[in-house]
Amino acid sequence: MVFSCNTDDADTVITPEPDNKMEQVDFQKFADVNQLFIGKGNKNSDTVIIFEQGGPVSKLNGDDIEIINDSSPGLSNKIKNYYRVYAHQGLTFDTKNSKTTIIDKEEALRLKKLNTDILQNLILHFKSLNKKVIWGIPTVGLS
Repeated sequence: MVFSCNTDDADTVITPEPDNKMEQVDFQKFADVNQLFIGKGNKNSDTVIIFEQGGPVSKLNGDDIEIINDSSPGLSNKIKNYYRVYAHQGLTFDTKNSKTTIIDKEEALRLKKLNTDILQNLILHFKSLNKKVIWGIPTVGLS
């Protein structure tokens, strides 16, 4: 239940609880999941770490991201034995836009969905190989 009030707290408005239905999302499938990322490190590791590059950038470059990870010895030492996956994002996978292209809301939503589709495919792929998948470690410094 959500409560909201005006500035004097005299009138409280009660709003109904939101409907907790999950929306079914249809994800795009890619013919070759290996085209969705650059991999570094131990391919045989039981753990895969998925990184997303900061942006905007128009080319995926795993070497640049490795340099950033290496510049943090605490992080680098903890992840060096894992398979590190640097995922494409909309601008690096679908190169019709450049990092200086001004895009409209419709195109931004399309690229957001493409990003989501890529991550979904990568996570499902590595899970199907019985890998532990870690996602959400941001990379910084490439904006």
